[in-house]
Amino acid sequence: IANINANRDTTALFFPAGRYIVSEQIIIPAKGEGRLTLVGLGSASIVASSNFPEDTYILKITTDSYNGNNFRIDGMSLYGNYKCSGLDIRYAQEWALHNFNIWSCRTGLSLNDTYYGGFSGTSSIRNCLVGVQFGDRTIKAYEKDRGEVNTIDFSNLKLNFGVSKTLFYA
Repeated sequence: IANINANRDTTALFFPAGRYIVSEQIIIPAKGEGRLTLVGLGSASIVASSNFPEDTYILKITTDSYNGNNFRIDGMSLYGNYKCSGLDIRYAQEWALHNFNIWSCRTGLSLNDTYYGGFSGTSSIRNCLVGVQFGDRTIKAYEKDRGEVNTIDFSNLKLNFGVSKTLFYA
């Protein structure tokens, strides 16, 4: 994924319908001027294996600048089996999650220094211990990045927490 993403104008990475069991975190550096799109064709699911590291996110999208680092994830699901967390979005702007679902994670979604994002289609965060976490509790006051989250559209996100302790955490 990193090689595809290194020098691009627009890139789409397709996941055919199926269940992808992963044993380590997937990190996607959203660099460049173009848009990165992850497309799940049909019902593509990324599932944490039984030996997936605890307190780690299945999918982490990050960048080193705020210059055109937009991305879109379409038609995919993440399953954490209550062992790990779902999606971590850091230092990103102009992103969209469309028909994207997060199931059974410690933290469903973490947003840190991210702007102008949103949900569309039928997106959901279900049965996670923490639904959405804003900012990074490990950032110190003297550090440059403070975990700001700004202009996120949650209007098309369904939240369902049967076992949840916290829907939103900041």
